Amino acid sequence: MISRAAAIVLFLLSAAAPAFADKQSEKLLNDFIAWIDSSPQWDASVSFIRSEDNDTYAEGVIFSRADPHVSVSIETLRLSGLKARDGGGFTADGIDMGGADIVAKDLRYTIPSASVEDVSAPSVEGLVFNPRQLMTLAAQAYTALAKAEFTNLTIPEMIGSSERVLSPASGETITTRLVYNDMAVASLKNGVAEGMETGPITLRIEGPDGDADIMVRSASSDRFNVGAFAHVFDPAAYEDGRGDRIWRPIVSNITYSGISGIGPDGVTFALDALVVEDLDGRQLDEPFTPTWDALLDLAVPEDDKPALALDLLRSYGAWRLGAMRLEGLSVEAPTESARLSLDDLTVSGISSDGVDSLVMRGLEGKAREGFVRLRSLELEDFVSPDLEALVEFAALENDIDNNAHADAIAKTFAGLPRINHFGLHGLVGGKDERDQISLESLTLDFSAWNDVFAEATDLRLTGLDVPPHLLGPETAALLDTLGFDDLVLGISLSDRWSPEAGTDDATWTFSLSDAADFELSYQITGVTMDWIVRATASAGETQESEEAVMAMLDELKLERASFSITDRSLLERAFAFAADVQSLDVDGATYRKQMQAALPFLISAAMPPTITKLLAKPLQQFLAGGQTLIAEIVPPAPLNVTEFLAKTDDPLALPDRLNMTLRTEKPAE
Repeated sequence: MISRAAAIVLFLLSAAAPAFADKQSEKLLNDFIAWIDSSPQWDASVSFIRSEDNDTYAEGVIFSRADPHVSVSIETLRLSGLKARDGGGFTADGIDMGGADIVAKDLRYTIPSASVEDVSAPSVEGLVFNPRQLMTLAAQAYTALAKAEFTNLTIPEMIGSSERVLSPASGETITTRLVYNDMAVASLKNGVAEGMETGPITLRIEGPDGDADIMVRSASSDRFNVGAFAHVFDPAAYEDGRGDRIWRPIVSNITYSGISGIGPDGVTFALDALVVEDLDGRQLDEPFTPTWDALLDLAVPEDDKPALALDLLRSYGAWRLGAMRLEGLSVEAPTESARLSLDDLTVSGISSDGVDSLVMRGLEGKAREGFVRLRSLELEDFVSPDLEALVEFAALENDIDNNAHADAIAKTFAGLPRINHFGLHGLVGGKDERDQISLESLTLDFSAWNDVFAEATDLRLTGLDVPPHLLGPETAALLDTLGFDDLVLGISLSDRWSPEAGTDDATWTFSLSDAADFELSYQITGVTMDWIVRATASAGETQESEEAVMAMLDELKLERASFSITDRSLLERAFAFAADVQSLDVDGATYRKQMQAALPFLISAAMPPTITKLLAKPLQQFLAGGQTLIAEIVPPAPLNVTEFLAKTDDPLALPDRLNMTLRTEKPAE
């Protein structure tokens, strides 16, 4: 924003023509006016030009064109030490300008006064205003600006205003007024602008939905490389129409401080600071500015512009950003009784490839419907999706060649977005403090990515606290009987997949605070990358969901599995509940001990001897309390998953078929 405003002022101050043989200052200006006026597109005039000692004065300078209408006017101009510059353009010891206006169809910029020192400006003879190539013109202007030099550019005030008709039928309009105060640029040399700052900046928007006022206390930037910026945008800088793809630093730092505003219905917002660091740019394989030209071209049909906008997404690859940071955000909507605040948000390593990290801290929101608080959120190593691969997948037909279908699916897997780490900490939310649900922590980690998926996955959820009354009256009554004030859950997953061997080893754990821990582990074979691609393609071609699932499972085999439950207090609570239901005058501990003694007899009366032998002793030991019961399955031969599901009609035969063992042990502390 600062650089654009500075560019406008510089070209107002340093309009230049080709080299002149006569170096007298008055002739230099007169010849420049005549050169502009000789253009078929522009008219130029000046009320008078005079010189006095080392100064040259001009008044009533006007440049204008009819279609589209643009006019540039300068009331007074004083140039000290004006001379022609070798190779075209001019130099001046200093320039003072008063009463400058730029007026277009719906836009006007007014600069009451400005000054600049030590000016060396190039010729702008090659610049041609073409309304169908607005971005190309801007790019060429930056190329010319990069060849200029000056020091101490100061603009006490610059005012931009516009009025746009929203609906010709209703006559509704939206007007804006943007005011920059105390703009300054320390220097421009070798294509780099140093020490750019301004502030305060005010913006007022008036429209049919209400008015809005925005203020920025100060804005600044360090080391804006105008030449590098122009090198990326200007099609003429692409050698033989091909880009060099070399990264160049554009801006080292941009900071906006003290941002605040008020909008319709009394909505207010404030932001302590917005900081952008280390913006780099590069040429892509081909210039993308012509696509911008077409998007802005009023002669291009609107139906063609969505495709142009999609094509322009590729230009995102021309930029990368070291970091962007928000500090101290707050928003309030009084009519909605809503407010939002955020301590800080930092996004690092932003490019078309993805994001290195995102960290958000201190989020709080409240409205009539409820509230939410989040202590922190982090994301690391996000890889952007391959949009072309996803679009290709969306266009797939079911009846295409199987190999082509599989290839497209493999490309789609490879083109999906990826992350290495995601975490939430200290999340609380709900209708009110009584009805709140809280989460201590949720982390999800992926590593060893291949073309299909991550070979290592770790998930951990701790401290999920749900008030029983939110689970329904029956569940709440049950949990109350079991003695739970809150239901606090924990979940974890550790999954290791070897696509070469086709093995998937996973361990799930579930914990109910102060009650019980559960763990499920298994190893499955047949999970190769080829199987995933073929199974996905098969599922996509199948109309019946059950058939699709069976097709995916048909080639998988179960190598081993285990399940364990660790009693923390669950048995005592459960037996207390059972005694209450049966109206027994015993507590949970007493009832548990009674059932422990009677268990072998109860099992032998209901089960065959082989099942009794498997279950009786381990279950009796488990009922002693504070034990871990472990069931392990190691089939004599890897068991086909669909075969296992088909044999569940005879559950008493399963332990033998699965080579199941049951045992207890002391739980780990």
